[in-house]
Amino acid sequence: MTKIIYGSDSFDATEKEAYIFHKFWRNVNNRKNYNSLNSAESGIIRELYQRISNIKEYDKTFDILLPDRSFLATPVRRLVIGDHGPYYEFDLEACRAPLIIPRDQLFRISDEYGGLVKYEWYHPKNYPHIKVYYQLATVKYADYIPEMFYVSPFEISDVPVEAIGKEFKKEESLLFIS
Repeated sequence: MTKIIYGSDSFDATEKEAYIFHKFWRNVNNRKNYNSLNSAESGIIRELYQRISNIKEYDKTFDILLPDRSFLATPVRRLVIGDHGPYYEFDLEACRAPLIIPRDQLFRISDEYGGLVKYEWYHPKNYPHIKVYYQLATVKYADYIPEMFYVSPFEISDVPVEAIGKEFKKEESLLFIS
């Protein structure tokens, strides 16, 4: 077994899993190829993410919380495990936090890149380290659905609604530019 560091977590993996994990992220970090895994490697990496994330099936009352315990989204539609790891999916109606487009990501919404960009990049207000994707097109590396938002469970907190024990009213979702 080999120890892999993923964000602030570490986990055990076989030599083959570690090789595929590092191959994929090395290519992504070098901006070479987001679709760098073949079908067999993709299956292995998705099983690895499922194992390390300890995320099982959940019901539709699942919420995503920000570090200050305010809501990012409720309810979550589903968990998607792709080559990049696990991601929670939610729609605009479920979004409860203002989302901001970082200045260095403005090209994603420009006409010049229309049709070339697969997602828009946002972050919740006051949390620039939490990347929230707004999917524009399908991709090979995950079962993302266009017009849905995605966030990694490794970047946020999550609890069932029953644990919160309070109602909240729908607030209009706002998109800002930082």
